[in-house]
Amino acid sequence: MPKFQWLSEILLLARHLTAGTVLVMLVVATILTGGLFPSQPTLSYRSTIPVDGRIFGDQTLMNGFAASSQNLIATVAGGAGPGGVAVNSVTGRIYIALQLSNTISVVDGFSNTVIASIPLGASPSAISLNPNTNLIYVTLPSLNVTSVINGSSNTVVATIHVGSGLRRVAVNPNTNRIYVTNGLSNTVSVIDGSSNSVVATIQVGIPFGVAVNPATNTVYVTNGGTLNKVTVIDGSNNSITTTIPVGSPMAVAINSNTNMIYVANVYGNILVVINGSSNAIVASVPVGFHPVAVAANPNTDRIYTTDLYGNSVSVIDGSSNTVVATVNMADPSAVDLNSSGNTVYATNYNSDLLSIMDGSSNTIVATVLLGFGPSNLDINPATNKIYIADISAGKVSVINGSSSGIITVVGVGGGPDGIGVNNATGRVFVANSISNSVSVLDGSTNSVIATIPASSTPQGVAVNSKTNRIYVTLPSANKTMVIDGSTNSLLASVTVGSDPVAVTVNPVTNKAYVMNFDANTTSVIDGSTNTVVATIQLGFSPASAAVNPTTNKIYVTNPNGNAVAVIDGSTNNLTGSISLAFAPGDVGINPGTNKIYVTGPSANSISVIDGSSNNVIATVPVGFDPTALAVNFATNTVYVANFYADTISVISGSTNTITSTINIFTPGDFVISSSPASFSFTVASSGSSTVTAQSVNRLNGTLTFSASISPLVTNGPTASFIPANPVLPAGGSGASTLTVSATTSTPAGTYAVTVTASVGSIKHVTALSVTVTDFTLSLTTPSPSVIIVGGYAAAVLSVSSLGFSGSVTLVVSVSPIVTNGPTASASTSSVLLVSSTTVKVTISISTTVSVPLGSYLISVTGSSGPVSHTVSVSVIVQGSGDGSGGGGHFFVK
Repeated sequence: MPKFQWLSEILLLARHLTAGTVLVMLVVATILTGGLFPSQPTLSYRSTIPVDGRIFGDQTLMNGFAASSQNLIATVAGGAGPGGVAVNSVTGRIYIALQLSNTISVVDGFSNTVIASIPLGASPSAISLNPNTNLIYVTLPSLNVTSVINGSSNTVVATIHVGSGLRRVAVNPNTNRIYVTNGLSNTVSVIDGSSNSVVATIQVGIPFGVAVNPATNTVYVTNGGTLNKVTVIDGSNNSITTTIPVGSPMAVAINSNTNMIYVANVYGNILVVINGSSNAIVASVPVGFHPVAVAANPNTDRIYTTDLYGNSVSVIDGSSNTVVATVNMADPSAVDLNSSGNTVYATNYNSDLLSIMDGSSNTIVATVLLGFGPSNLDINPATNKIYIADISAGKVSVINGSSSGIITVVGVGGGPDGIGVNNATGRVFVANSISNSVSVLDGSTNSVIATIPASSTPQGVAVNSKTNRIYVTLPSANKTMVIDGSTNSLLASVTVGSDPVAVTVNPVTNKAYVMNFDANTTSVIDGSTNTVVATIQLGFSPASAAVNPTTNKIYVTNPNGNAVAVIDGSTNNLTGSISLAFAPGDVGINPGTNKIYVTGPSANSISVIDGSSNNVIATVPVGFDPTALAVNFATNTVYVANFYADTISVISGSTNTITSTINIFTPGDFVISSSPASFSFTVASSGSSTVTAQSVNRLNGTLTFSASISPLVTNGPTASFIPANPVLPAGGSGASTLTVSATTSTPAGTYAVTVTASVGSIKHVTALSVTVTDFTLSLTTPSPSVIIVGGYAAAVLSVSSLGFSGSVTLVVSVSPIVTNGPTASASTSSVLLVSSTTVKVTISISTTVSVPLGSYLISVTGSSGPVSHTVSVSVIVQGSGDGSGGGGHFFVK
């Protein structure tokens, strides 16, 4: 949230206070908006306009549409400034309002990966959804509108004008009504979800949070300022039924099962519990410092508050109204949950994270990043490769400058900031500010080949390709490391001025220039002796610098003066100052064209300066918050890293226009498919399908496959994979053969096979349909069932398909086998079955006058491959009654 929005929220609560109180609140607001909390991680230059803010969104949590958890399972990656969050427990998707990126990130709750980014026309504030209609509602305070997003297509389908002021939003899925609080209008807008129109406007106090109990159709609105009450609204007629004094209410949530209302009192550091039946306060639960959001899980009766200043989430047992766990996390701002999965989702504003908590174990188990945050970059003109440091994710992206495609992503140390390329050796040096090290990358293999320890938080990096010396600034130690690029060893540690934040090198003169931010100076290091040979008094705090080795001029950014200073490298004197329309960030030079390029982080643009006249000759709009740039003088191309946009702007140095935009927040993923997606086989055999995983955004790793089969039955089919763990190469595919097998005892029928493939924490599933086929045999009782010697009988054999199609061979036998015994035969030796059909066959039984009397078993065996079934019936052979036949044996009844 931008500073002005934070300030507006605080002033909103103060409109009815006295002038003195307002003045105090203004001071507090200034403190709150001026760096009391950490903003985005420190970049390679000092930010002159720190960005800080929070989104304190309420979520409407109803039975079955909430998520509860107390363990951090994952933290998910998409943009900057994550505020409001909403979970659709039906689709498993999580929606995050990214205030600084003006987008909504869509996270797959099964794989914990960002699967979509929805652009909006302004900074989104609060977010809620209707799981029944799969529509998402997002407030845009600066436009006084609420956007409606279709969860199936991830597109904005409607824009609804509401009141003015900072808002929150809640949804009643039962009535399909949406409630939006208008803080400056002192109203609540009621939206019909069918028509996307405002059907009522309710006058309240100074509204902030809002929640709905769908079971009672009651709406609860928190009111700030001097009111400090909760307004209770009857959702059936939009009338106010009562108000409840509660202190300093901000956020509100409801357990619809218990009809308890939970109100976070931001300044009292308590959670107020209200009985929804009596509207009476039944408990006040002390929680963490500055609770700003609350969510309730009706299934587990657990309530969660995000304690912003306490850097924690408090877990409250709703039955005892006591805190049962405290989960530590950085700057938690908003919270929502999936009750069916007992999972809690909390946004971490400054960290660009979505924290995912498991409600059963109260432990942090994983994190997923929401934004890439390109902090710095450099180029190898010889290979046309661009190297981009991601200060948040601990990675370096390697981009092909010809195709603007990501080649690979390399993991380095914690908090990679400064980055420099040795054009002669192709090696890349990355300053890891958190892990206190310098990673060395081999540019040909894109792999880390060495890690050089740093005494403290390294930041700026510059490389002299001629001498193979690398210079790394240590701001907290007031030193600059000198590294031998051949041995990757420390040659010297040079004491410079206070807070050295950046460094640049002139390879022609073998001089390094260190920008000392707090000392307002530039230290000049002689590369031959590794000593400071001059200190240039600047009169301002330098943020970054670049050298033109052809003219021997050094260009130093002056953020406080909105200017770039020019130093003559021959005399070490300031020779000029170039005025800009914004506070400069980073600076780069093309020596061949003598053009200087300067980023304007607050202006979302860069200035192009003619080095001959020191005049600004062009202004090029780029992405949100351009923090750093690098110039490929071989191709006359400028690359600008846009921190909050997660993009790289590619600018033609000839035309000063953007030729392309590289989205570097393209998290590695894969897609899974099976061929065939359905197959059948008979019992006592098996069938197979090839399951293939295709790498997306160059994800690579080892695949793990597993399968589940339903319904679960005794002697049911089983599944196996060969190979079980194939390799997924970056940009390629990995496959395994799924084999489903059945025994002779496996029941015929159709089974659903769910295949899960995973690479690390990324998981995807595909469904297959498998049919196990069989056939049955049945014989009717022979007619007649008693045969007089020399007589004949017949039975009907039914061959029935249980999904089976194919030929069945029939073999008829008689037992016991005796001399002159009866004979039996089928009218056909085989039948051709079609699925779900029955074929009837006549079984003929014959005797002679010499047949021995007695009982015989007539058996028919039907077989097709490994499948075989036998059916039998009995027949009695009886004498004629005149004492003849049967070899002189008489049948006696």
